[in-house]
Amino acid sequence: MRVLDISLTGLRVLVPWQLKPLIELGIEFEGALLRGIVRHSQYIGAAEFGVGIWLPDCDPEKPETINPQHLRLLQIGAEMG
Repeated sequence: MRVLDISLTGLRVLVPWQLKPLIELGIEFEGALLRGIVRHSQYIGAAEFGVGIWLPDCDPEKPETINPQHLRLLQIGAEMG
């Protein structure tokens, strides 16, 4: 999995297989563990799918509810790009 984009409400990743919408999954990245729900999966090229994942536990209207591990992930994303 390669992370392409990170936001408060989700992330976009590149994976070698297609994921069906509404599948719930756990995402571990750089020590952060988050719960996500697949919003969409799009064929990009040979064994590459762009997948949009919603992070339902992260409410930008209520910063106090944001998982500290998610904040770590956002910081890593900012450093990546």
